[in-house]
Amino acid sequence: MSIDLKTAFEDIKTLVLQGKAMEVFEKYYGEDVVMQETKTPATIRKTANRQRELDFFSKVVEFRGIEVKNVAYGEDVLISEWFVDYTHAD
Repeated sequence: MSIDLKTAFEDIKTLVLQGKAMEVFEKYYGEDVVMQETKTPATIRKTANRQRELDFFSKVVEFRGIEVKNVAYGEDVLISEWFVDYTHAD
């Protein structure tokens, strides 16, 4: 299935800016997703990553803002830079 990256990103951006990051996760992440933060071990599969995301969001103590700084599109890749201002319990 081919996806229009610009349309998908606009949808993602709108949802994230509305505070619906988990809706983005459910809609756009595949069952075989692998996510990794810096030097921590990779989290594999959607089920494990869903829990990881829910754990992260449950520990946000204060949220002050979010904005998209830059977006670059390639033929089959999209890179976005976001500024997120929040305090996390950890």
